[in-house]
Parts: sequence; C-alpha cells; structure tokens
Amino acid sequence: MDKKMILVCDIGNTHIVLGVYESDKLLKFWRIQSSTHKTEDEFFASFKLFLNEINLSINDISGAVISSVVPILTEVFNHLFWKYFHLKPIIVSSKLDLGISYDKIKRPLSIGGDLIANAFAAHKIYGDKNNCIVVDFGTATTIQLISQKREFYGTVISPGVQTSSESLFKIAAQLGQIKLDSPKKVIGDDTRSAMLSGIVFGAAIMADGFIKKIKMEYSNLDGNFCTIATGGISDLICKHTKSIEKINKNLTLQGLQLIYCHLKGIAYTD
Repeated sequence: MDKKMILVCDIGNTHIVLGVYESDKLLKFWRIQSSTHKTEDEFFASFKLFLNEINLSINDISGAVISSVVPILTEVFNHLFWKYFHLKPIIVSSKLDLGISYDKIKRPLSIGGDLIANAFAAHKIYGDKNNCIVVDFGTATTIQLISQKREFYGTVISPGVQTSSESLFKIAAQLGQIKLDSPKKVIGDDTRSAMLSGIVFGAAIMADGFIKKIKMEYSNLDGNFCTIATGGISDLICKHTKSIEKINKNLTLQGLQLIYCHLKGIAYTD
C-alpha cells in the first residue's frame, strides 16, 4: 500500500494547529496564531517552512482536511490548498457522511468541525462499547457527548483555562501574569499559589462536576461511559480530576486524519 502524506488543519479562534500524517502516523504538528488579516500567500509561507523542517515539499502532500470555527479562515485555507497544493481539501461539517447522527441537535450545521473531529475520533478509538464524553481544554473548554450508537447529543461550552486566566490578569493587572503550573494545595499562601489553585483546580473541579452531571442525566444510555480529555494543557488539568480516564492531546488532529481515511476508503492496520 502506498503511503499517503495528509495535511490536517484545525483552525480555532486563537490558534491554528497543523499536522502532517504519513499513513496513520503523525510526523509533526505546529501551532500558529489565528489571524483573519493574513492572506493565503502569507499562510503558505509558513506551510513551506514547516514542511521543510521534516524534509517534505508541497508535492509530497496528497490530501488535506480542515476543521474550522472561523469562516473567513476556512475560505483562505480552501483557496490556499487549491492554489498551491492543487488539492480540494475536505472541510469537516455535519454534512459529511461520517455515520454520526445529529437528530438530537437543533442546528447541526452550527456544530464546529473540531467537535465533529473529536466525536469521530473518540467513537472510533474508545467507543466500541462506550458512550464517550470528550473534554477539550482549548480556547473554550468544551464537553461533548457521543453515544456508542454514534449519536451526537450536544456540547457544554465554557470559558477556557487560558481565556479565563488572561481575563483575571487584566482585571487584576497589578498581580502580574503567572505561568500555569500544578498547585501544591487548595488554599494558596501567596498571590501566585492562590491564583494557580483557582485556575487549575477550578478547571478540574468544573470538568468533574459536568462529567458527573452528564452521566446522571444520560444514565439511560446503553453501555458504559468513557471520558477523554484533549487540548494542550489537558495533562496539567487532568492530574487533578477524578473522572477523566484517557488523555489524548492530539485527538482533534487524529480525528481529522481518521475522517479523511473514512471518506477516502483507506484502511490502516497496526
């Protein structure tokens, strides 16, 4: 079987995460700032630099898939792939035939591509006999439920850890910005430890609380629940949770790769 180099792009409000898969192996990923002022040519310059880092050229890329919550950048990246890679990228939305049911959702087209990628990956990897609760510690913290029957039930959206932290720093500017780290105890004995406790323990307790409530509210579903966390700071927060069982920091990128393979009829074996 020929190996395929697939470029996956997760476009968020704060960051864009790009990754290159060779077959089912993530070779490398990069994180850049989201900017609605950049052109496709400016983004392509970054693409070239990234590909050069792993000794690849644009001709090595045979496919692309995009999840995005920024419509303007969706168009920019769509044009970029047409113009420079001569590829039509797959743009993830509820319109795609992924075997996911959106009957529980009032407006399926409003679901972000990242949530669909997370749901698809969670079910594919962990959901054989499980209902999956996915907690994504991103710009916003999202908590979603997909049943073992691949029914998308919906999402909780709350302020993200970084977003909340930056807001706190702005309000209390005299406190200065601190580096996120694990708190040593709940009650801080100085400003830094007090803020760390509020930010990190607050996120962990919130996640545990929502997971407990979701399990209670949907206790009628067949099968067990599996809770998966993703996002750049998921390992930091999950040290202090009781209910998160799996950490997969690249779940969204993996979901994009799996969606591409599903739609193209590509099957990989370990």
